[in-house]
Amino acid sequence: MLVLRLIAVGSLLAASAFFGSGILARGLRTRQMPELCLGTALLGMGVLAVPLQAVAVLGLRDLPELGGILLGAGLFFGNLGALAAAGFVWKVFRPGSSWAREMVAGFGILLATSWLGQAMVVGFATSQLTSLASATGFALRASVLLWAALEAWRYWAQLRRRELLGLSDPLVTTRFYWAAVGFSAAVVSLSLPVVAFLAGLDLARSVALTGASAGFSLTVACSIWFACAPPGVLRRRAQFPQRA
Repeated sequence: MLVLRLIAVGSLLAASAFFGSGILARGLRTRQMPELCLGTALLGMGVLAVPLQAVAVLGLRDLPELGGILLGAGLFFGNLGALAAAGFVWKVFRPGSSWAREMVAGFGILLATSWLGQAMVVGFATSQLTSLASATGFALRASVLLWAALEAWRYWAQLRRRELLGLSDPLVTTRFYWAAVGFSAAVVSLSLPVVAFLAGLDLARSVALTGASAGFSLTVACSIWFACAPPGVLRRRAQFPQRA
């Protein structure tokens, strides 16, 4: 099971690093907020948060102080990435919306409060699966991605209807479909630590939860690749869609 987990983390790390760095670089050149937010979200949550938390929880159980430092850093970057994802949703799916802007601000306050609360109350030396403050942080990050998933599915449905009328590029529709799948899988992956906390389980020692986490992490990794660089078969299906 550890091998499967390492494969999942490695795949997510590779996809997030490759596309996140490119998207962020383009955003820095163009100064466009959607690219800046998406690149930061991929690098923060996929490149920094996941490996740091995995090493802290799975590899440094006997070194609580070092593990705590890495865990705290991983949760910080995870929160930063989640906040950037919320900004992406606002700028792409709800531009000009005051309530969406306020939601981003609210998520920022709550994410900062949960991280500081864990740092000051229980610290990061213990497993994040046994802390209410950290479980709250996971729930907040999952909530951000749930918002992203709902908005992506809504937008994909709109594009699909336009595509059937010949008014939308099928490849764009395909990209947003995989973006919605990726956001949805990430919601489940981030919800597993909350489930483990509520059930009194250790996620790192639960075969079922670890397997599920690895599976959904692989789904996220594949979705990133398919959304950012659809392979040939997906491009051909987009060019010649089967219409009901």
